[in-house]
Amino acid sequence: MFALGIWDRQDKKLLLARDRLGVKPLYYAQHGGAVVFASRPQALFAYAPGLAADVDLAGLSLYLEAGYFPAPYTLHRRCASSPPGTCSSSPAAA
Repeated sequence: MFALGIWDRQDKKLLLARDRLGVKPLYYAQHGGAVVFASRPQALFAYAPGLAADVDLAGLSLYLEAGYFPAPYTLHRRCASSPPGTCSSSPAAA
């Protein structure tokens, strides 16, 4: 069970990875020219207070239909989740 982030200082890229069974969640958002990530959306809002916690109606609709939030949807519009077993790398804003 893991969710992790690795910063490549030389290439200025952030690598996010999540375990293949999806036991440990991984949420992320872009805020203020940076990428923030955590295992709970509340931690994102605590770290980045200006990040809006607006409700994502599409995510809410999927939750009411399926009983869970399929990745990348969450309850919050500016917050996304990584699907189980994924590893993604993207350049971070300077």
